[in-house]
Amino acid sequence: PYFDSMKASDVSGNIGLDYQIHDEMLAYVKVSKGVKSGGYGGGLAFQVEEIEPFDDEQLIDYEAGLKSELFERRVRLNLAAFYYDYSDLQVFTLVNRGGVPVQALTNASDARVYGMEAELQARPMSGLDVSLGLGVLRSEYRNFIAESGQDYSGNSLPAAPELSFNGAAVYEWPVEGIG
Repeated sequence: PYFDSMKASDVSGNIGLDYQIHDEMLAYVKVSKGVKSGGYGGGLAFQVEEIEPFDDEQLIDYEAGLKSELFERRVRLNLAAFYYDYSDLQVFTLVNRGGVPVQALTNASDARVYGMEAELQARPMSGLDVSLGLGVLRSEYRNFIAESGQDYSGNSLPAAPELSFNGAAVYEWPVEGIG
């Protein structure tokens, strides 16, 4: 049998300031700290020594933005800029266990993610809602050398597109005589 223990005592929280510029516009800044618990990977292990713990992941999030409702609340424009500072980011890597490549959860040292988002929602006429969104993102591993010796420092994080865009148009109208 394998016996081990871990202790975690990190605290999460946030602090922010809002400033109501006028009735239809709000500016804000905030700083948040988040923690994702460490633990033990549940992957394949041939020997007890291969069961290694991974540390808590920590994130400090800095964000500033503007929220507005314009033209008698028919148009909503939200803007945000953010900077994420990760420590001990948890990632899956391939490790060699008894000559077999196995996926294991480990800490990737540090990462930085920063970007901006813009969201526009409008109701140009009764029943028609239109929305558009744009995101610009930059992400980077820092000081990440995998167990295999591969240096991933400077690489982008997975599932972190540099540019994203979305849009939708929805038109609703009442249907008489149903129900």
